[in-house]
Amino acid sequence: MSAPLQFPHRRSCESNCEGNCKWFLSGDIKVEIKMPREAEEGSTVELRCEWRLLGGAGLYSVKWYKDEHEFFRYVPDNDPKIQTFPQLGIHLDKRSNSEKSIRLANVRLETSGQYKCEVSTEGPSFASFHKTANLTVIETSEEE
Repeated sequence: MSAPLQFPHRRSCESNCEGNCKWFLSGDIKVEIKMPREAEEGSTVELRCEWRLLGGAGLYSVKWYKDEHEFFRYVPDNDPKIQTFPQLGIHLDKRSNSEKSIRLANVRLETSGQYKCEVSTEGPSFASFHKTANLTVIETSEEE
């Protein structure tokens, strides 16, 4: 993996952002997605968004997207803290969701796609950074 690109004023952009890089103050947010690349149809899949905020910034939100459509939002200062939005192929296990982990229950072929976790800090910087990963659901054949 190549080193992050360096620019003046300590702004940087990670070079592995698949062309959709968002600028952030260097070192403010570290984000990593941990999820399987493949899952069997009907199974339950955990998607983890491992993030760390540095430099004293507070968390504003953690959002999950499938194919650029938001389906999960965690905002610690909101009531309720968690909001979900309908999305084809997404069935969240509502008992197992948090700011760091969500669970997709009964995955189907429509669950396949690109998933993005986006983490944002509070003001005054309102820094935002994301990581993406792909999930492919494999059809299970029923034996007769």
